[in-house]
Amino acid sequence: MAAAASRRKPGNPGLGDRKAITSRVPPPHWAVYARQAEDAGIPLGDYVARCLARAHELPEPEWIEERERKSRSDQAELPLSA
Repeated sequence: MAAAASRRKPGNPGLGDRKAITSRVPPPHWAVYARQAEDAGIPLGDYVARCLARAHELPEPEWIEERERKSRSDQAELPLSA
């Protein structure tokens, strides 16, 4: 029974130790952030984490680059239609 309790649930792999931040922003700002995150192919939370890291001259979290790279490769595989 103990072995079953230690198994991870199915889904995305863990991204390591992280802390949550809740923030309120004006709706027009949110729209800009959401659009930029979508353009980068990453979740909004990752986009915010990237911006904060850059603003404070900290290294960007590794998982962001991995997700962005995966998003680009997924998009490259989509067939073009006429």
